[in-house]
Amino acid sequence: MLHCLQDKNILILEDEVFTGTDIAMSIMDAKGHVFGPIASIEAALNLLKHNSVDAAILDLTLIDGEADPIIDLLVEQNKLVIIHSSSPLPPDILKRYANIQYYHKPTPTNVLRHALMAGLTMH
Repeated sequence: MLHCLQDKNILILEDEVFTGTDIAMSIMDAKGHVFGPIASIEAALNLLKHNSVDAAILDLTLIDGEADPIIDLLVEQNKLVIIHSSSPLPPDILKRYANIQYYHKPTPTNVLRHALMAGLTMH
């Protein structure tokens, strides 16, 4: 079970260093490949120009604004998106993406990892 993320590329978009590092380590424990944690929309967009990801765990509020452009891009590419944020899920995102997964901070990393594994299995 712990190797369920083998060969999966996962983007971690998080501006809180310790939170992002904890999530990344949990994913690496499951043999996933991690991009991040990345703290800005600009850096994430640049990374996504040159790399493909299977899924992302992201915070809504980053150092340079709201994560909406990343959410839109990943959903358009049919990638699994899991939001992990202390901000409530904005109604416009919920309206556009009714099936998006949302976890309020702090959610244990093993819960996020299991949501990722389950989501990728069904996605």
